[in-house]
Amino acid sequence: MEAVDAGVARLVTTDPARIVAGVERLLDVPAEHEAMSLGANPFGDGRASKLIVHDLLNVRRPKHPTDGIASVNLSNTEMHTRPAPPPIPQPAH
Repeated sequence: MEAVDAGVARLVTTDPARIVAGVERLLDVPAEHEAMSLGANPFGDGRASKLIVHDLLNVRRPKHPTDGIASVNLSNTEMHTRPAPPPIPQPAH
C-alpha cells in the first residue's frame, strides 16, 4: 500500500478487464501518467544493492570478534585494546 499511498501505483483488483482499463488510462491520458510519474518512490532510489556491495568491500573484517575493541579488566580497572588487523586488500575493479 506504500506505493498507492505515495500516488505512484493504483489498486485495480485482479480482474483482467480492470487491469487493462487501468493501463489504457495511463497510456491514453497524459495527465494520469504524469501524476503517477511525479510521485516519490517509497521504496528508495534503486541504488541499495550497489551501496551494500561498496560497504561490504570496504569494511575491515577482524580476525577475532574483539579485535580493535576496547575492554576493561574489572579486577584492576586496567584498560587495554587488541590491535586492529591490517586492512584487507581490495579486489581490482
